Amino acid sequence: MALSLTIEETNFLRLVALTIGVAPRAVRCYFDGVFHPNNLQTTLLNHQKTIDNLRFRKKVLTSVQYNALFLSGSAVTSKNFDITLMICLLRNISGIAPPVTGYDTLPSPTDISKGADLARIKHYRNKIAHSTDSKMLTQEFDDAWNDVSTAIGRLGGIVFQQECFSLKSSNLDSECYKDILLNIRHSQDEVSHTMANMVEALTKKTVDTKNILQDTVPQNIRGRV
Repeated sequence: MALSLTIEETNFLRLVALTIGVAPRAVRCYFDGVFHPNNLQTTLLNHQKTIDNLRFRKKVLTSVQYNALFLSGSAVTSKNFDITLMICLLRNISGIAPPVTGYDTLPSPTDISKGADLARIKHYRNKIAHSTDSKMLTQEFDDAWNDVSTAIGRLGGIVFQQECFSLKSSNLDSECYKDILLNIRHSQDEVSHTMANMVEALTKKTVDTKNILQDTVPQNIRGRV
């Protein structure tokens, strides 16, 4: 007999959907506003010395991320960038002010700068990626959801605010959650793969949600595979 998800496991899945599923799109929206798509390739070439330093000396960028920046024979687009790459570029070549406490610490609630919002998303992304039990207490979840969803809204605008609101009130077996979790499964970055494995382990526990990660394809990439 299938088991039901606990409240703590449900909280964890919801935050995964928000942080790994929605946040990258909001960050990409902000990224494209800072680095206009028409000028992105030129901007990257103008900052190649800094980017090379991040890749070869500091070892911040992976070879996959670096290659996505300097594709030969095709136009460079942020659609091929994962969230860690976009945040890295925003931190290092955009000129935006860093949060008061830096990018590697959860910012104070009073710091609502763009740099602080990027740091918030980075913090919770790392937190859930390093979870050992795929659970989250309700108070911790509420605080995290508020932090991440408000950051998403400030970076991406009202459309993303509305999506966050709808997501929190939706059932896990709703279409919006199914599509987000499928996108996580098909994502190419390492953290999303880790999250996909955690999600799959949880969803196998229930009849209602175990079909989420079967061999269907998320709507945004149907027809491309």
